[in-house]
Amino acid sequence: MAILPGTQVVLEKVPELTTVRGFLRAAVMTLGALALALTLLLWLERAWPFVALLAQLGVYVLLRWMVSGFFRGRKDRVPYAEALFNRFLPAAGLNAASILFVLLTTSTLAAAADGSQRFVPLALGAVVAVYLLASAMLLVARAVQTAGVDTILGVYVYYPNEGSQLDGPAYSVVRHPLYAALDRLTLAFALWNGSLLALLLATLFLAVWHPVWYGIEERELLDRFGEDYDAYRKRTPAVMPQGLAGERALWQSLFGRATQPSER
Repeated sequence: MAILPGTQVVLEKVPELTTVRGFLRAAVMTLGALALALTLLLWLERAWPFVALLAQLGVYVLLRWMVSGFFRGRKDRVPYAEALFNRFLPAAGLNAASILFVLLTTSTLAAAADGSQRFVPLALGAVVAVYLLASAMLLVARAVQTAGVDTILGVYVYYPNEGSQLDGPAYSVVRHPLYAALDRLTLAFALWNGSLLALLLATLFLAVWHPVWYGIEERELLDRFGEDYDAYRKRTPAVMPQGLAGERALWQSLFGRATQPSER
């Protein structure tokens, strides 16, 4: 029995994942990219913070190339398994490294203990961070429950005829609950860190890089679903609920029922 929704579909499309070799390959491609990028960014940040900031932008350029390649792969006749291992999973690792870098910049932990390098007061940062983390965890749970691992791993980019409508609660408030969760996680890490550099890194992630990723995905969705998705896009925010009313609606959606469908 599959542990998470959609797992069986992924295993059917990529049988190699059912083997030890395939599992280890997936882990190496994801965690290896994460470890290499995060180690480099932290080393640079301790020696030359400005260079580290430029390196983070370089990571985003590399990410854009990998993500674009993944979504372009079907047209280029790249097998899904190859695109998953060589493009999607390393991109996921690099994305995770970018998020963790926000938390682990050098002004965290020891510096935060005495508040000497904090730009955001510790108490305020902690309270807001906990709120954001709680909503991020619920958004991830809803996204996995509704979309399934198969959708999250881009199966239907390569097998569009096998996709089906999504009718999940969070999708009635934001178009991309998983990206919204990652944005909230990144901002929570920045507030917990409290440094100006962490806030700058989080701003780059939320305002510069992440819209590029889901923008690439949305072009593919528009190509697949046309006017239906375009209408859904026009009436539903991408990742940020609209004002306090939207935030309240998001929390209600996480515990309630969907009010409108989207597409997978």
